[in-house]
Amino acid sequence: MFNVTPIGSCRIYAPLRLSTKEYGFKINVKRVYGYSHSLGEILQQADALFNDFQPPEYLWPMISSRSDLATFSRQAHEKSNLYIIELSSAKNVKIGNYYVQLNYFNRHFKDFFSDAARARTFNGLCTRDNPSELEDFLEKVWIDTPEHQKETEILKQVRVTLSTEDELYEGICDLQFDLENTLFVSHVDVKTNNENKLKARHEFIKKVTSAARRAEAALYNPTALMEKFGQQNAIEDYSTSFAHFTESFSKEVFADCYKRNIRDALEESLLESPEENINDMLVPHTRSILETGDPELVEELGDLLDAVEGYYPENIQIKEMQLDKAFYTNEIDQIKRVLFRLIFSCDLSKYKGKLDNLAQISQLESWLGEIFTINSIPNTSMPVLKKLANLAGASEMAKSASFPR
Repeated sequence: MFNVTPIGSCRIYAPLRLSTKEYGFKINVKRVYGYSHSLGEILQQADALFNDFQPPEYLWPMISSRSDLATFSRQAHEKSNLYIIELSSAKNVKIGNYYVQLNYFNRHFKDFFSDAARARTFNGLCTRDNPSELEDFLEKVWIDTPEHQKETEILKQVRVTLSTEDELYEGICDLQFDLENTLFVSHVDVKTNNENKLKARHEFIKKVTSAARRAEAALYNPTALMEKFGQQNAIEDYSTSFAHFTESFSKEVFADCYKRNIRDALEESLLESPEENINDMLVPHTRSILETGDPELVEELGDLLDAVEGYYPENIQIKEMQLDKAFYTNEIDQIKRVLFRLIFSCDLSKYKGKLDNLAQISQLESWLGEIFTINSIPNTSMPVLKKLANLAGASEMAKSASFPR
């Protein structure tokens, strides 16, 4: 199957989780230890896919919410066909040499952050270059118990930075080089109740967009789809954090992203190793799409099959899928075109598809009559043509030891 690895938040996980079965794809999250939002987290996560990653155990709850460190360390990540990477936060939170996830970090130190004034002062000091100010502050406010003293030793190491456009550009370039097949995704540019943009988010989306353009990277921005869908229908926590997609919008996001980006990535993967990938990726994708019964998806599938067949006109599996699709849509002219291409372009001795459906076509005997007037019928097609003649009830044709040439 076509394997996709998400690196980001629930805004890319949910669309994938809800749609991969429908599209015949597979989510590959081996050695993906949790959600990521900032550039620092994403670069760290991407590196951890293939390289040793052993943060101190006390940091693990601030990095991952999915599994214990020992379980993660035993996992191996096989390279995916596509990495979907969401850049949604400018804020990088680092403790020592490791980036932590802000939500996990705040949850881990919930008692410390329960005081709003203390939290504001701490957050301001973390962004400064002088760590002694942060240390002095913590020594005053958070050493009254042994547990707080222990936490203070960790909090002293916290540094917060905001990603610049140049840093985003360099990071995107690094990710493209290391992971090869990538699709970047921005946050959604919502409006508040008073119709204003969230300023920090809006500015960060602009930086991500500019950096991706400079890096010539594929980028998907769900904002236009959200505006079409309606923000109140698209955003689950409308009027609060504007962070989560509704289930219906998540499905629409994947469908839109598939049309704009993922289908092209699938096509590129098929071209990289056609003999293997047509069977492993295109066949399950075709079957899954036809099972949905969605006319729009089936039409898009036809475009994909036509594109791949253009590269590999002699591949018999593509013709089989073209036939399946034509039968599904009941396009008689398309069935005829595919059948003729199958007979004259492929080695039919390797054909494993079902021919019985063709018996339902009233025009089959007429089509065979056209075929038999052509002098260039491949010898490998003869056994199949005889079977077709039997199915069509053309007994004289079927009995003939050799067809007219």
